[in-house]
Amino acid sequence: MTQVYSSEVPGDSAGPTESGRDWFAPFASRDSVAQAHFEAIFNSISDAVICVDKHRRIVLINPAVTKLWGYTADELLGKDACQLYADKKDYEAQGLSRYRIDAANDVGEVFEMRYRRKDGSVFSAETLGTRVVGADGAVFGFVGIHRDISERKQAEAALEKTHAELVEANRKLTWQIEERRQAEEALRASEVLLAKEKANLEEINVVLKVLLRKQEEEKREVQNQIVSQVKQLIEPSLHKLRKSGLNDGQSAILQLLAANLSEIVSPFSRTLFAMELSLTPAELQVANLVKEGKSSKEIAELVNLASGTIEIHRKNIRKKCGIANKKVNLRTYLLSCHNG
Repeated sequence: MTQVYSSEVPGDSAGPTESGRDWFAPFASRDSVAQAHFEAIFNSISDAVICVDKHRRIVLINPAVTKLWGYTADELLGKDACQLYADKKDYEAQGLSRYRIDAANDVGEVFEMRYRRKDGSVFSAETLGTRVVGADGAVFGFVGIHRDISERKQAEAALEKTHAELVEANRKLTWQIEERRQAEEALRASEVLLAKEKANLEEINVVLKVLLRKQEEEKREVQNQIVSQVKQLIEPSLHKLRKSGLNDGQSAILQLLAANLSEIVSPFSRTLFAMELSLTPAELQVANLVKEGKSSKEIAELVNLASGTIEIHRKNIRKKCGIANKKVNLRTYLLSCHNG
């Protein structure tokens, strides 16, 4: 049973060559075996084959057409091929460029076209269009062979997408590499700058150490000069005063003066210096007299204060020295600080 789908084109007066049936006219003069061979080949072709008359009405299709487009033979035969296209403009453009009776060549070139199935879905196909010429040399139709390339187009789209993703990934990677390179350059520049700053700080530190050392030397020199001048200029005079027959009060005052002068020129230990920062002038004067071995009564007479006031100063001194309520002799403690 044949599967070739052909049809007369209704309402056409162009003659029998317009009939789909007459496309097999060359086999009519031969035996039915040749026609059967042709039909078998035509039906077995996996590509969709569509034959149209010179007005581009469908007159013959093979089974692959119904499979590809989803139409039945009755829905296509005798109909304009325009319904197979996704865009009517493409149909019209092909009519002007390829499906023309006066075309120079019988065999056209392969081209891609977008078509529309019965269900409305659009697909891409490679199409080869060619003219069909009768024995008299007249063109009575065209044959279009269509191959579905949807999967190939999808693969190409996927490949393009993958390529675009790779290009983007490469761009990002290149950007990251460049960013890292710039960061490394900035880090190296920072390290160089830090090294320079470190060198500058070391130079400044050396200069500061020299200045501090010089300052300490100058300070010691001034102290030595003061001590030397006191010993050379003041102590001889004090010694003469002691030998000049002073009364007890004058001797006590002279002794206090000598003690204070000695305290000024003598080097202070760190402990005593830190302690003296918190002593009031009156407390410092009392502390110096305590170191000299003076009693509270004697100190009161020397500084013209009441004995009770001197006792208050002594308690404050013990408190500030951290020996309040301890069995520690104040004079012994002060002497240890002075000698420390």
